[in-house]
Amino acid sequence: MPHPLNPIKQALRDQRVIIGAAVTMDSLLAVEALASLEFDFLFFDLEHGAFSIEQLHHMVALLRGGTTVAIARVASDDPWQLKRVLDTGVRGIVIPFVNTGAEAREVVSSSKYPPEGARGLGCMLAASRWGVTSPEYVAAANQEILVIVQVETAQSVENIDEIASTPGVDVIFVGPGDLSADLGVPFETAHSLVSQSIETVVAAAAKRNVSLGTVAKAGNDIRHRIQQGFAMLVVSGDLSGLTQSAREALRMARGVVEEVKATAAPDLGR
Repeated sequence: MPHPLNPIKQALRDQRVIIGAAVTMDSLLAVEALASLEFDFLFFDLEHGAFSIEQLHHMVALLRGGTTVAIARVASDDPWQLKRVLDTGVRGIVIPFVNTGAEAREVVSSSKYPPEGARGLGCMLAASRWGVTSPEYVAAANQEILVIVQVETAQSVENIDEIASTPGVDVIFVGPGDLSADLGVPFETAHSLVSQSIETVVAAAAKRNVSLGTVAKAGNDIRHRIQQGFAMLVVSGDLSGLTQSAREALRMARGVVEEVKATAAPDLGR
């Protein structure tokens, strides 16, 4: 049979922008709600999120048959962590704090089956999630799974040419928050030190024809990143979206209460 297509990988090949949301909460209902909005991908965060590998299995299964693609960020580059997450059936894996070309080569090897890598062959669950047999999954996985390395330290920026030129690296995902902290200006993601570092990454990725990803949650920031050449954008999330919506509802309700109190009888609200 033809290899199963990873639509977000194909979109990046076609130089189209893909939009995703982060999942950090232990909630199948939140995953279902986000998937119903038809994001291109969901970014399951095992580095900072409050859920386990077992719960990730259920979340990935929930997306089967839909148009939203599952990718997952691991907590570290340990090969056993990459293997367990890939075996849930995700179609992309994000590895944080990749600082050197050697580290990039190691995570690519851990993400791919022989002869291109050293991933173990226990793929029954992943194959089931893709709706294929184990041999069909193995034949497709090396080509269809996105390997996404995070650049979020001064060291990784210094080594960006070697990282970007690593065969098998599909996306360089810039983490502005951690990068700002490592550069000594935590939370100042618009600081010139951060901006200059990101421009260095952008230039290296363009030279090597590697896609770029990042987090961008405001309209102007999204526009700026797209203009820079970023094609994979995380623009919302379960917890951030819930908080933002609730904050806005509370602000509106408090405002209405004050308006009514100002125009109503003196004893209103006693």
